[in-house]
Amino acid sequence: MRVLLPINIDRWQSPIASLLRACVEFNPDIEFVSFSSPVSDEDHEKSKDFWDLKNLKKGNYLSILYNRFDLVHIASHTNKNLAAGTFAKMISCNHTKFLYTINLELPSSNRETFIYKWFNSVVDEYVSVSEAASALVKQDAPNCFRGVIPNGYDPGYFDPDAEGGEFLPEKVRILDGAPYVLNVAALEPRKHPEWIVRLARENPDMNFVMAGWVVPGLGEIFLNEIKECGLPNLIWLGLVDRKAIRSLLLHASAFAFPSEREGLPLSVIEAMGMGVPVVAQSKSSLPELITGEHCGRLVDIDGEDSLKRWSQELRIFTAMDDCKRQAFKSGLADFAKSRFSWASIGRAYGTLYREIVETNQSS
Repeated sequence: MRVLLPINIDRWQSPIASLLRACVEFNPDIEFVSFSSPVSDEDHEKSKDFWDLKNLKKGNYLSILYNRFDLVHIASHTNKNLAAGTFAKMISCNHTKFLYTINLELPSSNRETFIYKWFNSVVDEYVSVSEAASALVKQDAPNCFRGVIPNGYDPGYFDPDAEGGEFLPEKVRILDGAPYVLNVAALEPRKHPEWIVRLARENPDMNFVMAGWVVPGLGEIFLNEIKECGLPNLIWLGLVDRKAIRSLLLHASAFAFPSEREGLPLSVIEAMGMGVPVVAQSKSSLPELITGEHCGRLVDIDGEDSLKRWSQELRIFTAMDDCKRQAFKSGLADFAKSRFSWASIGRAYGTLYREIVETNQSS
């Protein structure tokens, strides 16, 4: 079986690439073709061993012209992905099947609606990372929907007992062990970064740390608000690498995630894997992650008392003594590992690949 993954798979900051790398790593009997374009130092460090995997071959878009694929698997709705799947099917005379993992609730704009409808005309099979993300396709193409396979994380790396404090950013080191609330998310409207600023202003005795990518055209207004608010208890780090994220999670008392629209956020899964309780909205896919008080709390941000309730819940976690925190951390980390390990997610995709290809060959 030969599977095309039309993505720069060696980008460790990309959650989409992380998902597809798991498919490669945990299905050594399946041949994969994917693309390479490392960017960060971490990409360059890790990509060599990854490309040494015997079941992975480096290709490009021209590979579609001279290879016959049994399956094209994509996990983001871009024009390039659509073109890759379409051409692979055309060249193979429809032998190739097109699988799409839906990673975000769709659609949210006219552009996304157009692309979604275009995808529906060529995609053969769908899975989604959450029930929330699957709602539209289950309505529009129920016979093509193959179920939910969640996002995952690497429990060997995001381990609450791991070393890694040396990568804690200097801006956070100066807190000298004081509790802090962490937010890791892109700066864009649906993530509601302004809510973290409001929390910091409401709770001047509580420390808040924010890290993330500024989405061009969407995030600059939030970045300006963060920089101009002048709050001494709010630390903005910008985009940081995975080593820093792990160190930040190792020392965080709580993880604040006020986003209102998600597929299944990898940052929340990683926080849970590190045993950090999460306070999030009860919207989109978040209730599928925060399934009880052993995970954190669900509180919306649009109620009259929302700011007060968020503050109260965060204070519960920042005020935990070491003994209670360790017990909470251990239980949450075990729960996350049992549900979201990349090993189980990658193998689930392998099973699905085989089912799709075998069904296609027998029809």
